[in-house]
Amino acid sequence: MRKIFYFILLVLLGKVMPLPAGAQAAEWLDFPTLFTPNGDGNNDFFKAYGEGVKDFHLRIYNRQGVLCYETTSWEEARDRGWDGRIGGQLAPAGVYMWLVEGTFVSGEALQDRRSKKHGSFYLQP
Repeated sequence: MRKIFYFILLVLLGKVMPLPAGAQAAEWLDFPTLFTPNGDGNNDFFKAYGEGVKDFHLRIYNRQGVLCYETTSWEEARDRGWDGRIGGQLAPAGVYMWLVEGTFVSGEALQDRRSKKHGSFYLQP
C-alpha cells in the first residue's frame, strides 16, 4: 500500500507560509505588515486574509491609541478593508496597531498565524 502525504503551503503577500502543526487548512487568519494606500493598485487597502471566520471584530489604532478604523463585518475586512483614511483624509505614515476578536466556525478564538490577537503594521502613503 502506497502512502501519500500532502504538505500545504499558503502564499500571502508574496510570502510562503506553512500551516502551523495541528492547524486546519479551513481555519486561518492573517494580516499584512505593510500597506500603501497611494492609489497605485498595489496594497492600497489593509485587508484581513483567512478562511473559516464566523464572528469578527477588527479595530485599528494609531500610535496614540486613537481608533482609526473599526468593523464587525468579516466580508468588509476581507473584501474592502481599510482605505487608510481618517475622517476623509489620508492617515499619516507610521506604525498602526490592529486588534481582532471573534471566533472561527469551529468555535476557536480568532488569532493570526503567529497565535496573536493583535499586531502592528506600517502605513506608507
